[in-house]
Amino acid sequence: MTEATVIIDQLLAKLGAVSSLAGDGQVCDSDPQIDQYTPLPLAHFRELSEGKPERRGREWKRTRNIQVDLYQPVNAGRAGRDQLLSEVLAAMVPSTAGIPLPG
Repeated sequence: MTEATVIIDQLLAKLGAVSSLAGDGQVCDSDPQIDQYTPLPLAHFRELSEGKPERRGREWKRTRNIQVDLYQPVNAGRAGRDQLLSEVLAAMVPSTAGIPLPG
């Protein structure tokens, strides 16, 4: 198993631990087919790009860009969207230290 596979598996597990996304099939890493039968909310985790390795002193730095798309029912409203996003951010970035937030 490569380092990238281990990291992505851990990120998927963190997403799966979000209480709103705890149902079976509510976190996916392949293109979801959204229709009236799809259980929502749904998180779609995908890799956007991988940068070429860069030399940093004696070590190498590798960069991967990922994106998490969140799908919710229309009737969830703004409060529901904010709640789901807060839960996902808390799971993916456990500490907001270093992330400037207003207020």
